[in-house]
Amino acid sequence: MPKFSRHLLIMLQKIFETDEAIGGRLHISRQAVYRMRKAYGIPSVITHNTKRNKKMIVPFRKNMPVVAIAAKFNISISSVYRIIQDACSEGEDCAFGHTAEHPEQHAVAGNQPFYLPRKA
Repeated sequence: MPKFSRHLLIMLQKIFETDEAIGGRLHISRQAVYRMRKAYGIPSVITHNTKRNKKMIVPFRKNMPVVAIAAKFNISISSVYRIIQDACSEGEDCAFGHTAEHPEQHAVAGNQPFYLPRKA
């Protein structure tokens, strides 16, 4: 396994964020970056995702399409659904816009919300 200094790894993590991006830059696997990060005791950038996840709920409440939210935050559509579902199950207020006034615009299957486009 290649060795890089702790300082270099921290610096690269601030620039590239993911283990995969760092590995691509250093021409090593993401698993090797992960092992080095764990050996040096450097936490994952994922710990900072809680702020991003809370910011994601706001446009969701305003009925922004999940596809647009995914593009805005540069993550997959399935990740947006998972994050919103996790936030709702943790007690976050996930009410959609004016659900009580326009229930036909929204569908709920169990506790899992789904976006339906507005009627023109």
